[in-house]
Amino acid sequence: PGEVGCARSHVALWRMLLESSCDNMLILEDDCQFVRYRFAQALQCALEQVPSDWGILYLGFSSRGPREYVSTTDWVHVYKPTYGFHTHAYLVTRSAAEVLLNQLPVQGPIDVWLADHQWFDVPTYVAAIAGEGWVDKETGECEGLNLVGQYRRRLTSDVHQSSPSVNTTPFSPAAKT
Repeated sequence: PGEVGCARSHVALWRMLLESSCDNMLILEDDCQFVRYRFAQALQCALEQVPSDWGILYLGFSSRGPREYVSTTDWVHVYKPTYGFHTHAYLVTRSAAEVLLNQLPVQGPIDVWLADHQWFDVPTYVAAIAGEGWVDKETGECEGLNLVGQYRRRLTSDVHQSSPSVNTTPFSPAAKT
């Protein structure tokens, strides 16, 4: 049931993007937490580096496979993934949302469905903070830290939780802006 609900939420957001006048949308699941230091600067740097053809830009990702780095700085790396998981934090463009909606129905967990189908040829990239995160055993280099992490075992989040058992205070969109 959780995987079905998650997939339906993402599909509903893609549809909302197409119905809006926006060019892209930031999608955050309720278990994400932002890197506490200089998130806005890291995101800006990533947006300046990502190729202009991007359709999906992951801000949190679990890479499984080789990476094709398209831009590296001392601050942020941007790479093209070959496979990986997570949909807790990403930007999606209007054109990418349209492509994904044309591929429905989602079969299985949404992150696996996307990766198994190589993101349906939507140009997909990942942004990671350079010099931090997992260390590559072969090269000894840091793989990069996600701009937005995923904390499934914690009861706190930077995004409003839909579960009343997790939230103890009323949510006010005006208070979160």
